[in-house]
Amino acid sequence: MKNLLIRSLSAIVYAGLIFAALIYGELWVSLLFAIFAGIGLFEFYRLASNVKGHISVTVIDIIAGLVAYFAIYAYNAGVPYADLAILVYGIYFIARIIIQVFSEDFDPLKRLSASLMGHIYVSMPLALLSSTYLSSPALVLLIFLMIWVNDTFAYLVGMAFGRHRLFPRVSPKKSWEGFAGGIVFTIALGVAFTYLFPKITPFYGVGQFVMLGVVVSLAATFGDLLESTLKRAAGVKDSGKIIPGHGGMLDRIDSLLLVVPTVTILLMAMNAVSSFCQH
Repeated sequence: MKNLLIRSLSAIVYAGLIFAALIYGELWVSLLFAIFAGIGLFEFYRLASNVKGHISVTVIDIIAGLVAYFAIYAYNAGVPYADLAILVYGIYFIARIIIQVFSEDFDPLKRLSASLMGHIYVSMPLALLSSTYLSSPALVLLIFLMIWVNDTFAYLVGMAFGRHRLFPRVSPKKSWEGFAGGIVFTIALGVAFTYLFPKITPFYGVGQFVMLGVVVSLAATFGDLLESTLKRAAGVKDSGKIIPGHGGMLDRIDSLLLVVPTVTILLMAMNAVSSFCQH
């Protein structure tokens, strides 16, 4: 009971921070997600350090990951001198490869892969999310709401009716029944948006919102499973301890990190199809 209360309070604070940032605007959104990126990068590299191969956390990789975050966001926001951030990251990228040649790491391929993967896995999705806010704050809110609905109802339906394990090797508690429940309620939220707020996101019409619900639910589930896989490889239960009752930042945003690029790809595909049909 005490643990449930702690988890609930932590979730309320987390959601409150996100709602507050979305209300107060672009600067607060970019800063909040930058904080998420910094903590997430630290946790990712710490997970990597636990994997056989003696990969160590390096401050330069975390800083470079934050530079990558701001480079993507600044470019999309039209910030003056955004090219400078891109240039700095480009210099890091080349220097990182050269340094690896002279390194005496136990496994240089694994070390270099981990360094760059942290930026792709953590920095890029959060930068894309900040950039999405610039054009559609409502879509960012909807993404969070859909992820929370998917996670909540997958858990509740799974607890009530779960009999068949989804991926027992990675996450023994997830069930196909819970997975189905998450999709159904996420789609229901999308349909509700169709009628309540039909024109405040790039999506419109029942069909597109149903498609969005399915995509978010699938990506959220696999995002969670991916982080579970990483933690199993590292031999840890949680990515960190910064969020009471939940674990680390990656434990909190694991679904988000796969949902954001997936939704971005969906939007790009829809725009490409629409453009093709017009011609």
